[in-house]
Amino acid sequence: MSQMIIHYEAEVVSVSSSSDLDQLEPGAPFDVTWAFRNRGAAEWDAQFQLVYTDESHPEASAYPHTNLASDNMVSLADLGGAPRVEPGDAVYLTLNLTAPLSPGTYMTAWQLQTPGGERFGPLRELRVVVGELLEKGLGDLSYDVVNFENSVTAYNNMTAGQPFTGTWTLRNTGFQAWSGIFRVTYHDQVAGNTLDAVRDRMGSEPSYTLQDVAGRDNVGPGETVILRLKFTAPQQPGIYAYHWQLVSDDGVPFGGIRWMRIIVAKADGTAPPEPSDSLPFTHSGAEVTFFTGMHGPADDFIWGQQRFQDMIKRLNMPIFFMSHGSNPDFSAMGDPQRNVVRLYWNPRPVAADEAYEEVRDDQLRRWWDRGYRRFVFFNEPQLDGKITRSEEGFGIAWRTKEEFARFLQTCLARARQEFPGIQLYTTPMTSNEAFDPWGWRHTMWDHVKGHVHGWCMHAYTGDNNDANAAAQDIANQVIELQRRLQLQIPIIVSEASVNRGDNAVQKAQVARLLPAKLSHIGGVEGVFWYAADWNPDFDTHHEGWFRTGIADAYLHQVA
Repeated sequence: MSQMIIHYEAEVVSVSSSSDLDQLEPGAPFDVTWAFRNRGAAEWDAQFQLVYTDESHPEASAYPHTNLASDNMVSLADLGGAPRVEPGDAVYLTLNLTAPLSPGTYMTAWQLQTPGGERFGPLRELRVVVGELLEKGLGDLSYDVVNFENSVTAYNNMTAGQPFTGTWTLRNTGFQAWSGIFRVTYHDQVAGNTLDAVRDRMGSEPSYTLQDVAGRDNVGPGETVILRLKFTAPQQPGIYAYHWQLVSDDGVPFGGIRWMRIIVAKADGTAPPEPSDSLPFTHSGAEVTFFTGMHGPADDFIWGQQRFQDMIKRLNMPIFFMSHGSNPDFSAMGDPQRNVVRLYWNPRPVAADEAYEEVRDDQLRRWWDRGYRRFVFFNEPQLDGKITRSEEGFGIAWRTKEEFARFLQTCLARARQEFPGIQLYTTPMTSNEAFDPWGWRHTMWDHVKGHVHGWCMHAYTGDNNDANAAAQDIANQVIELQRRLQLQIPIIVSEASVNRGDNAVQKAQVARLLPAKLSHIGGVEGVFWYAADWNPDFDTHHEGWFRTGIADAYLHQVA
């Protein structure tokens, strides 16, 4: 009798970090937590591992790849995960890493592995940016986090009411000594990677002195101090976060907001709830009328082709204009009341005001004079210019997401002031997880809320087989975004497709199925399909409907 072969499968539920991965200091410790769901037919035990790999996505090949952990492989048990992960359950794995000593951009990649050495599931790449050490003034108060430890190893699978201790080791990197009456103060707020968590003091006091938690009356420059805070896990299952900040004897907060995150398992010992379960959401914003549309090409050459114009007419969908700095010669094909114009700017190291004025004079005003009122500033900002052949929208000049967020905030504020009645949408973030899309979104949202009327996003799926599952995957990404940021503004999905697949029929099936799934989500205004790339060599994912046969397959299917 032949032995049955067990195939293991996994998918990523979420990724988070307690540090800003775009602004790490040389040699700084940090962590990353991946949530994996067991999509196979067999359970995983504590001997399964997360292993380092030198493999790389092509877009990340320009960056040095390195193992930022102390080991090449770590068992699930040592990563704080549950000892058993049944099919359908999720496990949360926290990997402790250390930033390289030299400034630059680095990649590290990890994958699940069975005790027998079989690797499975998606490759998880993480990008980190290490900056220069900042010079500090004589009066500045600052510190580095040298280490953090939770006294409970399985901190991602704790039991209700379980007592534990959080221990932070800090190094005073300023030129002033800290006195014993400096305070560790609780903060009832969320940070970029704790939006899916419930804020909770977990049995701790609102504030402690350094004397209380470290037994120290003085911490001199260059010295380390160990802070020990005692906690009790909440009684209800879920994801919880404790936030704190240091405050000087003069009442001045410094060092930024720090946080600790734990997960309390269900009473029966089964897997803890997933992030979306701990963040209920009800859309109470303005009602919208859902519609589907086409994402227009950037170049007049494509617009001018009769075959392309015939395709647009046969599809009879509104056009989401993509401006590439060219004259809007074909704006008459659109609907100024519904279409959104994506404004383009090739990033350069200039001030936001100068960039805005260039875009205003070259593009915005031309579309405005033709009756268009809805605009998106830029597209998919990232750091560095090495990761793509296309310069459109990518952050060649922006070193950090905070820098870009401030840049975008200036542009939006000026547009609202100079064009009364304008409707602005957020810029879509990159869909590549290696570049921390949630960090981008959170940082951007903190700066642009109040300036925008809607959210513009991209959503792609990697399911090249099951059209219904692929459409649901895209819809789930929209739901997750709305819940994480608690959005009460309309959402437009300006690009959606099956990524890296060349099955035109399946992509057309997804396009037919997705509107029914999205139209039932409150606040979702519409989804746009990619009409054509301005250069066929750039359409490596086979998304463009014009050249790939997707439009014909879509029209031949029954809605």
